Amino acid sequence: MTIRSAKYWKDVLLQTSGNGAAQLIGIAGIPILARLYGPESFAIQSIFVQMVILLAALITFRYEYFIPLLNDEYEYRSLSAWILNCGVLLSTLFTLAFAALHFVGVWGYWGLPESLLYILAPLSALMVSLALMCQFEVQRRGDFKISALAEVVSKFFYVAGGVTLSQLSSGIGLVLTTAFGAVGKIIFLKRVFWIGVNSDLPSSRSLLRRFGTRSVGMVFSNTLLAIGGAIPLYFLGAVYDANSLGQFALVITTIFLPTGVIGTAAGNVFYQRAAQLWNEQESAAISSLWRTTVVKLAALAIPIFVILYIISPWIYPLIFGDEWSLAGRLAQAMTLAAFFSFMAAPLDRLSLIINRGFYLPSIHGLRFLAVLGYFAIAERQSVESLVLGYSLVMAVVYLLDIVLCRALMRWVCAKEDKVFR
Repeated sequence: MTIRSAKYWKDVLLQTSGNGAAQLIGIAGIPILARLYGPESFAIQSIFVQMVILLAALITFRYEYFIPLLNDEYEYRSLSAWILNCGVLLSTLFTLAFAALHFVGVWGYWGLPESLLYILAPLSALMVSLALMCQFEVQRRGDFKISALAEVVSKFFYVAGGVTLSQLSSGIGLVLTTAFGAVGKIIFLKRVFWIGVNSDLPSSRSLLRRFGTRSVGMVFSNTLLAIGGAIPLYFLGAVYDANSLGQFALVITTIFLPTGVIGTAAGNVFYQRAAQLWNEQESAAISSLWRTTVVKLAALAIPIFVILYIISPWIYPLIFGDEWSLAGRLAQAMTLAAFFSFMAAPLDRLSLIINRGFYLPSIHGLRFLAVLGYFAIAERQSVESLVLGYSLVMAVVYLLDIVLCRALMRWVCAKEDKVFR
């Protein structure tokens, strides 16, 4: 069986429309949130989000990412029950651990902005993992319309939660926007949210063994990704000030919006289709799908990021207020990294499909070392120059990711004597 190009891009368009509508809500909401919360609150939120990314990998071991590779609903029910039980247990333990870390003053010792709200990171991570679990299942079923609508509902909850709780001086509304969005998605996808605890344990164990190696690779790579993402935040907060950190945090939230709208949509559909083709040993079709996806993403990315580069210095203060003028200049510096992220992000799950668990930890390890090395030798300079150097480093790593991913496909298919062009 082959995947028809028209159907493939129709599903990409469906998912993109949902992501696009969701991001329009987000774009409309960000200026509101930026006026309700100061740079210091955005600084805390940026640290909180990195904690959530790290914990989401640890509390479910990223087994939700393998749902598109399952054969039927029975396997989904079994695996989802295990994910829920494991997630609840480990998120509870991490919450207790974070409470202890807060009360002994570890955050301040590490140079992070102090906040009691970090204790809520494990619960937020659980919500994010469960939301992904539900969305991957509807995508496995090929229902990209529902998946697209889920993105819209999620972003509405994201913005509405932040606005509703903005009167609380602690900044809790902004910090918990990620959790609000995840809860909204779970509510919308409740028909696939199977919460039974009496799963078929032998089947669960079989699934855990099937994806065990890849799970280890995902956990390791996500840990490196989260720590690597936290390095510039830590450096800006420690060497500069909370305002610079907050300005950079807003840029990270906004400059990668095209990746969230189009790149993620293409990635979700590519993952589902490529997994289907791999199971049917249609490696030539995977090659065609890969090439088509890369070419069309490039055609979309070039005009988008050229325009963003030109307008960023004046559009940020215009939309968010005069206090965010630095963010406009930082956004201009980050457009190069955002461009290559747009290209690379949709394809990074290919190694999961072809069962090469070492790839993601390797590429994320390289990214971690590159970022760590850059900030280790970076001297105090203007924030704009520092961020421009960081953007160049990330762009090189993303480009290398695309090249190595292609080479990995060729090597695996040749090794297994598959037809591959």
